[in-house]
Amino acid sequence: MLYEEKIMNRIGYFFKSLLPFILFILLQVVATVALMVVFGIYHFAKANDGGDILTYLTGLPTDAFFQQVLSIAFALLIFWVFSIWYRRVFIRPLRSKPRKYWAGFSVQLIFAMIFLAFGMQYVARLVSGIAGDFFPSWMFSYTNLMDQSGFLKPTGLTYLYIILLAPIAEELTFRGLTYRFARKALPFWGANILQALLFGVIHMNMIQGIYAFVLGLFLGWVCKNGHGIKYSILLHIIFNILGSVFSNFFEVTLGLNDKAFYIVGIVLTVFGLILIKREFTLQNKRVRKQVERTNVEADN
Repeated sequence: MLYEEKIMNRIGYFFKSLLPFILFILLQVVATVALMVVFGIYHFAKANDGGDILTYLTGLPTDAFFQQVLSIAFALLIFWVFSIWYRRVFIRPLRSKPRKYWAGFSVQLIFAMIFLAFGMQYVARLVSGIAGDFFPSWMFSYTNLMDQSGFLKPTGLTYLYIILLAPIAEELTFRGLTYRFARKALPFWGANILQALLFGVIHMNMIQGIYAFVLGLFLGWVCKNGHGIKYSILLHIIFNILGSVFSNFFEVTLGLNDKAFYIVGIVLTVFGLILIKREFTLQNKRVRKQVERTNVEADN
């Protein structure tokens, strides 16, 4: 009976792990429809030319400014809904329990994450480049989507979304909720692959989806070793800063010698992973020693 209950619990948690993905899509639809109505009514009233309001509504999806405002509004909605969910399920129940793991940041960890994010930029470009070589239509669709969204000509709103809001919203959804629920049903790599796969799917195009899947695997690994999403949020933010603000640097270096810099990227990725693992291990040992020392003092 206990075995059957355990199996049923795992099945339940597996389906729970899919709920954030489903709700993510539903909230995106809600935000899109609501903002289209608001923008459509505003432009219709402003024009005051007796035209059809549907004309304004149908033109909005291709408007770059609308896409930027929608991205920000949607990220804020995700943050509001999922942060409440995450705190109630995974944060509040643990507040009364003694801390077992390190929960801080160090200079060594931050530099290790910069190394990892730097290397991952080359790895992401390598993966997406290979996919684009085999399927040129995927790369065309991706470039067209980025152009319509205004990401190829970034503004302040674009940077706000890419650098800050998107990493927080996506980490809450996929490493915060999806991974944590899936981990109760699957071994680490099963849960990590599931959340990374769903993370890739929500990007809605093959090129971005492929490198988002690869990025998601690394973010899940950092979340697992750090026992929390604040570390994956930081890594995600650094990765997006490098990919948006310093994108020309990566394009120039790859233009000089793509094979050499792809190798550099792989080496930096491995180096960053080793440094991060080492830092978490050292800091966790210190926490355990402090706990043991406190317990001894309490017994005496």
